[in-house]
Amino acid sequence: MKKALLTGASGFVGRYFCQYLKQEGWEVHANDIVKETHNYWDKYYETDCRKLFAIIKPKYDLIIHCAAVVGGRLNLEKNQIAVASDLSIDAEFFNWVKSCPKHTRIVYFSSSAAYPIHLQESVYKLKEVDIDLYDIRQPDMTYGWVKLTGEMVAKRLHIEYDKKVTVLRPFSGYGLMQDLTYPFPSIIKRVVERQHPIEIWGNGNQVRDFIHISDIVNATMILSEERTKANAINLCTGRPTSFIELATMAHEMMWGQTPYIKTDTTKPTGPAYRCGDETELLKYYLPTVTLEQGINIKLNESKSISLHSAL
Repeated sequence: MKKALLTGASGFVGRYFCQYLKQEGWEVHANDIVKETHNYWDKYYETDCRKLFAIIKPKYDLIIHCAAVVGGRLNLEKNQIAVASDLSIDAEFFNWVKSCPKHTRIVYFSSSAAYPIHLQESVYKLKEVDIDLYDIRQPDMTYGWVKLTGEMVAKRLHIEYDKKVTVLRPFSGYGLMQDLTYPFPSIIKRVVERQHPIEIWGNGNQVRDFIHISDIVNATMILSEERTKANAINLCTGRPTSFIELATMAHEMMWGQTPYIKTDTTKPTGPAYRCGDETELLKYYLPTVTLEQGINIKLNESKSISLHSAL
């Protein structure tokens, strides 16, 4: 039986990978600082991954590194020193996997935050070649710097140790059971609760490229076999959607009418236009969940939660 290790297994992305791998017949070893209640794992390490790396050997067929300090835009902007802890997490991870078997596939999640911030001020689709690891331009906050560092180290891991490394730059992932610190679930929740007006952080015109978590997982599994030289690739749809457009689409689907929206420019806004170029991804994988389908799925989940809370 193939064996996989997931760090950050209790996080939004990690949970989905555990479920996928377990259903596909993998022996799943999961790790997080918080014990997960789902049962999609065979062995669980409830500890800081840095402590785990000190006591176990990386003898796995697949290692997916999701452990990170994140927590939405507010945390990225207001708690940058805590986010910098990801440097330590990634450093310990890369040193640990140096001794993994030759056949082991290693997945490192970078971020669309790694892209130069000056390219996210107007209409432009971010391409993989827009990041030159030997000519670094200003990324998005501390988190972007951390992920750029991780990409560079991942590349050296492949070159110097001949490891099979896949580096991915996910854009705005969303799906069921996502933390409300992220814009997609929080906007959908306000729509379901029929808030009037619906509050949106920033000016509401900031654009994101929303990709469903199932497409992130499925694409990752394919790319981890096809892209093993640490050449980063976008996980995106190439469809730009503003927060106001997202709220409007969801409200019209839910209530059949256009919502009244109030923006709060005192809250973090983030980059003006963050959308990925999907050309490279489409060589390997075509996202299957449209934004309309994803909104509908999320609306149904939020309605169910609201109904349960009212009982």
